[in-house]
Amino acid sequence: MFGRIKSGCFVLVLAILLIVALGTEAQLNFSTGWGKRVPNPQTGNGGSAMCSSQGKPSLNQLLAIYNLLQNEAQKLLDCQKFTK
Repeated sequence: MFGRIKSGCFVLVLAILLIVALGTEAQLNFSTGWGKRVPNPQTGNGGSAMCSSQGKPSLNQLLAIYNLLQNEAQKLLDCQKFTK
């Protein structure tokens, strides 16, 4: 009787482990420099030089952003007028 219970428990535990193993999937990717700060020759420190390496925005780009913000602010004001 104890043999059947032990083998039954073993089969049950094995089935649960197989279900868990087959139902999970993961992928881990680590680069060799992950988590390390390397001094950047452009900035002289460990920070990112992404912004300093890119060009400055043109006046047209800044005006386009300014106009977009103005339009959105006007829409918000219009919505507040209608809700009151």
